[in-house]
Amino acid sequence: MKTITIANEKGGVGKTTTAQQLSIGLAKKGFKVLVVDLDSQRNLSSTLNDSGQDIKRVYDLMTGEDIKNCIFKTNQNVFIIYGDDRIANAEKIFVEVDSPYILKEKLEEVKDLFDYCIIDTPPKSKSIVVVNAMTSSDEVIIPMQANSFSIEGLSKILETFNKVKKVTNKNVEVLGILLTMFDDRAIFRRGISKQMQDLSEKIQIPIFKTTIRRGVAIEEAQSQKLNIFDYNSKSNVAKDYQNFVDEVIQREKNTTKK
Repeated sequence: MKTITIANEKGGVGKTTTAQQLSIGLAKKGFKVLVVDLDSQRNLSSTLNDSGQDIKRVYDLMTGEDIKNCIFKTNQNVFIIYGDDRIANAEKIFVEVDSPYILKEKLEEVKDLFDYCIIDTPPKSKSIVVVNAMTSSDEVIIPMQANSFSIEGLSKILETFNKVKKVTNKNVEVLGILLTMFDDRAIFRRGISKQMQDLSEKIQIPIFKTTIRRGVAIEEAQSQKLNIFDYNSKSNVAKDYQNFVDEVIQREKNTTKK
């Protein structure tokens, strides 16, 4: 099982949207996907059929529940450990335990059952649940808007990433930065692309060739609790996310060859 964390310190950059579309996109390619919602807002869970029933959720998992009791099938090839607003109190709960490794140890038990695990995280880079996610992961994807205001959030998530890589998971890598909510005007695109390429070279982290354009279709899809592929597969956003999924798969193949 390949585990990928979607993370950014800054909210509103398409983090949960990216986690949803990547999960569904991989599933439509025939991969069996486990989704873990670590964000206490539970937005990803709500788009993946969270009924609100009294079931075992990610908080229960992190506090000792058997992982197999926490996994629910949402549709073909997509399974989820639903989010829980109680996870916001995780910092207080995990003080007495070997907290960075809780999720990693749980996921080890089901690693042979899935091809991919996609983890959505809260916009708090130093949160113990974000550290757990990165410690459990092979790779991290960082969605960010293509503007200067997003750089601060990028630096903070990279600070956490570097600490995790040094202390709890030396094998984790950043698969890439994904530019979201992209303005498709040619003049704007050229300027931002150059700025982001310079940033990529400076911090030595690749940027995905695919960019995710702005589009009302994604908001409409989410309001109806649908993924973009099922809602409007011909929209620009659907095409962008399909290209992104393909690029992730290709990067995975290239990583494996090294």
